[in-house]
Amino acid sequence: MANAQKRNNHLRESVASFNLEHQDKKKLGKLITHFAEANNTEHKAWNEQTKLEKCYTVFEKIDIFPYEEPKKKRFSVKSGVTSLAAVIVYICFIIPEFVLFFNGFHFINREQPPSHRSFASLPQKLPPVTVAPGFRSELGKSPYFWNESYYKIVFSQKVIYDSDTNTKNKPRKSIQIPGVRCQIKIHENQDYLNAWCPDKEVMKANNLDAFTVMGDYIRNEYRYVTADVVTCYNYNNGNYTNNNTNVDHQNKLKCAPKNEINDLFYKHYSTMAFYMRQVDDITSNSYEWKSPSVISIQPNSWIGVENYFRPHKFITYNSLNIKTKESTYIKYEMNEKRVNARKDGEEIMRFYFRMYEQSTIETSTVYTFTNLLTKFGGLYVLIFGIGRVVGVTFNFGKHKALSFMKREHRHRQQNRSWEDNPLNQFTSS
Repeated sequence: MANAQKRNNHLRESVASFNLEHQDKKKLGKLITHFAEANNTEHKAWNEQTKLEKCYTVFEKIDIFPYEEPKKKRFSVKSGVTSLAAVIVYICFIIPEFVLFFNGFHFINREQPPSHRSFASLPQKLPPVTVAPGFRSELGKSPYFWNESYYKIVFSQKVIYDSDTNTKNKPRKSIQIPGVRCQIKIHENQDYLNAWCPDKEVMKANNLDAFTVMGDYIRNEYRYVTADVVTCYNYNNGNYTNNNTNVDHQNKLKCAPKNEINDLFYKHYSTMAFYMRQVDDITSNSYEWKSPSVISIQPNSWIGVENYFRPHKFITYNSLNIKTKESTYIKYEMNEKRVNARKDGEEIMRFYFRMYEQSTIETSTVYTFTNLLTKFGGLYVLIFGIGRVVGVTFNFGKHKALSFMKREHRHRQQNRSWEDNPLNQFTSS
């Protein structure tokens, strides 16, 4: 009790001697706070401490951000709280990284270079495509559907060289592939879809493994694909050949009356759609049929539907940064619709399939042990670096408070008179 009373007296004397003319009140408040904490630096025995004093003792013991004097470390309650908070925050941030590591998380890096400057500068295979009337379209009903006396679908592979500037030496190339009857399974719970598909036998005869698209009109080589809805009375106008394998060529095909064909397209609910079987998820190698849009036919109009496909490249690397898989494919991106007045010899509708101007390159890398160590180090430096600045600031303040108390006490001892000296009691007696 006597020692505690003396420390309190020294504390009051030190504060009283503090020069308020040179220090603002805010700094004085901080100094008094440090004095109060410094007053309890000499702890009692554990069983003699109150609950609050025990808490202070625990926080000082776990302080990992001490201020180091030349021969001594200073610990404080505030810095101990900061240390505990830093450890908790570090654990909260590092646990999700362990989860990602053990679950085999993949990092995905995505680039989008122009198609003509990437892997897509070479011809890319178009997904399998087919054309069919809309579900409620009159074109899909009997006796019109799959009846070439009314209309048929003609596919074409188009190639343009040097933007048509050298047509004498490099003329345009057009390989027509007639449409044939086919049935495709769009969804598991739906019936087969009746449609027009490219004739594989004719494609094989023309050395076409698949339709290809590449570049745009200003490139040295431009490839695109078309699918035309052609009426029977335009089969022999020079633009289309009557080489469909489903037609008996020994007997001339008799077309339905022209007015009846025009009424079929222009006076009924007539729609056409295209379907494609494209990549759904490249990581699981799954595909699905999709129909991006259904186009309504307008009276006495020619309709052009521009469909653009974005080329994709997907590359995977293992934990040793070795390439394990590389896949190239194209997916539907967007479409545009053009409508013009239709001339008598033209097709009713034309679907264009072109390459999109941008490509996508995706790189997948697994979460490696090196990534985990990098996160360990980065989070440690960030969290404990900030914690150390805060903790050392608290402990340095405590050190300054104690140094101030010692300096004031030493100053008083040096300046006290002989009458204040305890030895004077013995000499005077």
